[in-house]
Amino acid sequence: LGTRLELVETRDERWLLVALPDRSERWIQQGDVEILDAAAPVPRGDIDDVIATARRFLGLPYLWGGSTPLGIDCSAFVQLAYHLHGVELLRDADIQYSQPDLAPVERGALQPGDLIFFGSSSITHVGLYIGDGDFIHATTHEHPVVQISRLDEPHWTDLYYGARRP
Repeated sequence: LGTRLELVETRDERWLLVALPDRSERWIQQGDVEILDAAAPVPRGDIDDVIATARRFLGLPYLWGGSTPLGIDCSAFVQLAYHLHGVELLRDADIQYSQPDLAPVERGALQPGDLIFFGSSSITHVGLYIGDGDFIHATTHEHPVVQISRLDEPHWTDLYYGARRP
């Protein structure tokens, strides 16, 4: 997901020969990839695209420091969901909150796609607001997986720190 490969050859409208990172070559189906100019930046997707991508990770195990299908932590989760749609976020929740190009958002003005941050005395967690009081995040709270939670749950209300808009 999100890997860029060099296109070596097109066999027909169905098959493409690509170079893998180790420089070996493999055939893949054209319908499984999107062909982009190598020099082109990843196009910025809209918020619905970011949220749809984030939902694909539901149930993925939580792993502190993780950023792979074997496990992912909260900041890597939001970083990846946005990265796949052309928006670069810093790696950790506390520095994402301080990232200069993210706009502060009041709690009453939250919109889908906003990053919401949590922590008692410092930021220790981040999630992606998806609307109607729900957010998606990688957490250890209740079950250690990517899940959807309610912002009005007492646990999250007590820890709410602030929000930023990419």
